Amino acid sequence: MPQKAKRVLIVSYYFPPMGLGGVQRAAKTAKYLAQEGWHVHVLACNPDNYPIRDESLLNDLPEEVEITYLDDPVARHSRPSAEHDYILRGRSHLLRRIVQIPDSKKFWADRATKTAEKIIHDHSIAYLLTTSPPPSTHTVGIDLKRDFCVSWLADFRDPWFADSEKPITVLHTALQQNLEKNIIQYADRIVGVTSAHVRDLQKRYARFKDKIHHIPNGFDGDDFKNVEESFPEKLILAHGGTLCSPHTAGAFFEALLRLESEMLNQTEFWQIGAVDQEIHDMLLTRFADKIKIEFTGYMNHRDTLRQLAKSSAIVVFGGVDKKSLNIIPAKLYEGLAFKKPLLAVVEKTSAVHEVISRLQGVHHLDPDDSEGMKNLLKKIVDDHKAGTLFNQSRLSQLRKYERKYQARQMAELMENI
Repeated sequence: MPQKAKRVLIVSYYFPPMGLGGVQRAAKTAKYLAQEGWHVHVLACNPDNYPIRDESLLNDLPEEVEITYLDDPVARHSRPSAEHDYILRGRSHLLRRIVQIPDSKKFWADRATKTAEKIIHDHSIAYLLTTSPPPSTHTVGIDLKRDFCVSWLADFRDPWFADSEKPITVLHTALQQNLEKNIIQYADRIVGVTSAHVRDLQKRYARFKDKIHHIPNGFDGDDFKNVEESFPEKLILAHGGTLCSPHTAGAFFEALLRLESEMLNQTEFWQIGAVDQEIHDMLLTRFADKIKIEFTGYMNHRDTLRQLAKSSAIVVFGGVDKKSLNIIPAKLYEGLAFKKPLLAVVEKTSAVHEVISRLQGVHHLDPDDSEGMKNLLKKIVDDHKAGTLFNQSRLSQLRKYERKYQARQMAELMENI
């Protein structure tokens, strides 16, 4: 059988110059597939209505990556312009949840299918890679698989029902589950980013177990080439990315408050990125008068890494609800790529804990063990004071988390279809 030309279409709703962590897996896969000799075409949503932009991620892509941006007819008309518009938007939001299955990007996905058909026809595309969230990107894959002889890899960055809002009726639940079943059935390869999600899919779809694979998220070594780590005199604990886990964040700061005042005076916390309003208010009202907290606001990807490089240790927070336990924050892997200690404030049953449990220089802080967190934080302070906090290189353990290696895994899965 003749070998197919290495031409791939990546369908990803989120893609640079959109910002935030959700765009990086698709962007880095496109980058390294192109470097490996693949002809890469990307179909993504028009970023004009997206609130966060990061041009640095777009500039990182090879020139030969061809990108087609497609308007989302719903996003284009959903931005409120006055206070009363929020009420109207709330009503229309409920209506959209009723008619848009599997999610609010359904109408974009319908348009994307037609555009993808033309790209496949015009460029003789042999391989298709769809990545979610949103899950509707995979419905594009179902339609294209039925109509074209393409080899299809469906990539789940989050579990389906962890990403989607809870279906509002029993009928909606059944329709969502049927769509997931069709994706598992029609796709030639399925990829999940956490071991727990992959095990769940393999258990629920045992018939298709052999085509379901685990490729985690990761970091791009190129992003660190011009990032120089420093070792500040003060103990600076830094969190990069959106802070949206109130329970674990609150428990962490409560434990910090239990340190001696002399230790607290030598400690700072940096929030590098957006922050949930509830957490922002909590930090200001309960902790800011005793702990120095700095909010940098949103930074692009490269600047976030440079800011993290100036810290003493990196903090990662995980959620405690059922769906959050199976989600790994994207910044975890980039935090691991530094030579600094990493403090993971997560439940023992979480997917994050499964990743960090075998790595050097990573400390687990149980949000339900206040005394244990206080003692570990005290040790971090003491080690910093003694100058023994750094040189926690984990690079020999991190190969499987490098984006270049992961893109090769994606390529091998597609080529072996």
